[in-house]
Amino acid sequence: MSFISTPTPLPVSQGGTGESNPSLIAGAGIVIAGPWPDQTISATASTYIEVANYAALPAPATVPGAIYVVLASTGIYFINRRSAGFYQSDGIAWTYLAEIGENYFNDANLEFFDDADPSKIVKFQLGGLTTGTTRTYATPNASGTLALTSDIPSPIVSTVTASAPLASSGGANPNITITSPLPIANGGTATATPGLVAGTNIAIANPWPNQTISFTGLLPIASGGTGTATPALVAGASISITGTWPNNTIANTAPALWTAFTQDLGAAQSSGTFDITGLAGLTVGKYVDIQQTAASIASKGSAQDEGQFDAIEAWGIVLDAATIRAQWRATGVAVGTYAFAYLVSA
Repeated sequence: MSFISTPTPLPVSQGGTGESNPSLIAGAGIVIAGPWPDQTISATASTYIEVANYAALPAPATVPGAIYVVLASTGIYFINRRSAGFYQSDGIAWTYLAEIGENYFNDANLEFFDDADPSKIVKFQLGGLTTGTTRTYATPNASGTLALTSDIPSPIVSTVTASAPLASSGGANPNITITSPLPIANGGTATATPGLVAGTNIAIANPWPNQTISFTGLLPIASGGTGTATPALVAGASISITGTWPNNTIANTAPALWTAFTQDLGAAQSSGTFDITGLAGLTVGKYVDIQQTAASIASKGSAQDEGQFDAIEAWGIVLDAATIRAQWRATGVAVGTYAFAYLVSA
């Protein structure tokens, strides 16, 4: 087979010596007008590619070195804020090039969020300051809770007259003179009328100081009388008390010291792990003691001597409130089901 070329020279783009017209392609923000070789190339937009927001940026690995313009800010201040502005790709991540263009510390923007519930927010309002004034607040060397003026208790209303200040080593202090004797209850030397309050089965008659106090019911045995007394039962560790006196039910809530179970360890294994599931009320991280027992194993003809032939060591830890993760190893090769019991540490 042979090829015969035409007299027309082969274009340079195909390895020949003839002419070839380049095919120009307009990129983003570029327009190309006119036929070759009199084409006009001009920019139609910003020299940087614009995207709506940070989430619209391409993967940085696909455009290393590129600079993009993010048109709108998104997210919440101090949590996941992505500001509008210029971003550059280093091939791994996007870097914000511009200075902070938004007023993060403007009292309209600055917010403090609760770490557990971001919907709980505190803001500051500085509109009450005099124009051109900076106020400084010193923090006391103590921890505490901010109080409102409404939290301050109302003062005790008394009739007083003020005299001239007294000079003392500590400076001038106001001298307040009370126009009537101060009651003993307020630290004075005058008399005070006590206000007696009648409790359960107590009656108070007549005005002070000739009041009569009387008991109107049976005095409970617990108080030295002859009436009845309802005992107050207190549940100790691992004890529950339900119902009302005298029909209380007292129950032991503590689990059995050792809990028996059986576990299939598979075939031809000398070590491994397994989970004890379906439990409740366990404390994560507690150690678990696991012992091989001589309990009857139905799948092995009710054998109770497996420990003589396949001695197995096991131990575990509490993964969650309902699961224990156990590890084991055998002196030989374990096959099938074995009897165990576990005890969770206190």
